[in-house]
Amino acid sequence: MKPYPKRLIEVDLPIKLLGIDQWGKLYNRRQCLALVTLVEKTRQAIKKINDSTGDEKFSVAIGTCLALAVDRCADYWSSLAVWAGDFVAHTFGRQALGIIWDYAEAAGFSGGSGSYSGAVEWIYRCLERESLSFSPLGHIELVSACEHPFPNDSVQIFVTDPPYYDAVPYADLSDFFYVWLKRTIGDYYEHLFKEVLSPKEGEIVQIAERNPKYAYKTQQYFEDLMKEAMSEGRRILQPDGIGGNCICS
Repeated sequence: MKPYPKRLIEVDLPIKLLGIDQWGKLYNRRQCLALVTLVEKTRQAIKKINDSTGDEKFSVAIGTCLALAVDRCADYWSSLAVWAGDFVAHTFGRQALGIIWDYAEAAGFSGGSGSYSGAVEWIYRCLERESLSFSPLGHIELVSACEHPFPNDSVQIFVTDPPYYDAVPYADLSDFFYVWLKRTIGDYYEHLFKEVLSPKEGEIVQIAERNPKYAYKTQQYFEDLMKEAMSEGRRILQPDGIGGNCICS
């Protein structure tokens, strides 16, 4: 495996609030050390499983689950986590990075609220539930909503949960998780982690007012690309198919 990038969490935030201008500043030193250590141990675990079983796909599958656990820990082990009654609530209680005046620091290896073992347990429970279902196998592709690989009239259902103008800066918020996944399993999914941060070009949002570098992401830009995306969805949908989205005013 290639050495993971050391400076990923030192990348600048797109919007600077109260002196927080880099992703790494959302964590205190203990939290940063714990997360970086988990990343390193996860990478070592993948290699160890592969060496002992000789099954690379199996080791990567286990490593992917463990990487998701690291991402769950990042969500709970930041300076934006708060108390919710008698437990620690995660950073993303909503689709935004909020300003808080005090934060709850989880004891990451205590087995309590927000702990690493709890993160692994949640992933295990999801896998157990899905393994008992009778759903057909799915196929996932990383493509633009404006350029589907499917031929005309080829799908029975087209469902999307599109953005709504300037409500949420999706791509920028996803960097909170992207940097940790890139560190842990980026070597095994190079087509998904080509960039230092998540792709921003082609994102269908209106955020020109939030950052000068997104000056082109205007209301007209949003509406034009949404029209393209919905037209593309109609193209691939069968005439008697079902199409729907969650846009609301």
